[in-house]
Amino acid sequence: MVRTSNIIHKSVLNITTEDEFQEDLHFGNKLSLLTGDYLLSNSFRELAALKCHPVNELISTALRDLVEATFIEPRDKQNRPVPASPLSEQKKLLVPHEYEQDLLQLSEVLGNAKAEWTLRHLLDGASLLGKCCQAALMLAHHSETLEKSAYIFGRNIALALQIKKDILQISTSQTGPFSLINAPLMYHLQECPDFYVDLMKEVDNDDINYDRIRNVVSRSKGTRKALELQAEFVVNGKAALNEFSDNNAKNALVKILEAM
Repeated sequence: MVRTSNIIHKSVLNITTEDEFQEDLHFGNKLSLLTGDYLLSNSFRELAALKCHPVNELISTALRDLVEATFIEPRDKQNRPVPASPLSEQKKLLVPHEYEQDLLQLSEVLGNAKAEWTLRHLLDGASLLGKCCQAALMLAHHSETLEKSAYIFGRNIALALQIKKDILQISTSQTGPFSLINAPLMYHLQECPDFYVDLMKEVDNDDINYDRIRNVVSRSKGTRKALELQAEFVVNGKAALNEFSDNNAKNALVKILEAM
């Protein structure tokens, strides 16, 4: 419910006096706010009923991560995230498993395809899944080592699944809009910075040609590099599972990772 409430809250539109059907749009915004608030408050009510303060605190930090993700710029007129201008020098940056440790300089992250994509999606959902996995083991009174391994597994499977979704969205067989924080697209922008200029013009004019983007990116190295990044997350997820004893649940999770 925490994730769903966040998605609903992000559907709120910026409305101007020039927009048609302003009353309908305002009503839609009110519904989004109230529905998101209801789901969020209900989820934390159920969380409090567990009567486990460490778990409550852990999930609260995941909510903080979701909020922080909305403040990473650049963003378009509707506050949707767009890629930063590609850096001329692409450093090898390691995004930490948890954002509380080894904080990164955003000036080095934004414009670095791998680091920017990972950080944005870590804060915007992967952290929540990882901390929910960790919370499950906390409630079962497992060791801190296994709790941390559960978090790392959840984080990495969430990021691997997101890349799979990104690749599907950029496929030429698909139609309609998609998030521009898309792994194949961001890798393509890193290889072809000139394409970024054209893309930002379309963003500023609120007239994005998604079919053209799909055609261009499908012919680039973006998808291959995205698959390499996904493989890295799969390896990290498997490594985290190695900390657990062999059983049917572990084997099922390994098969899910291998299926990607």
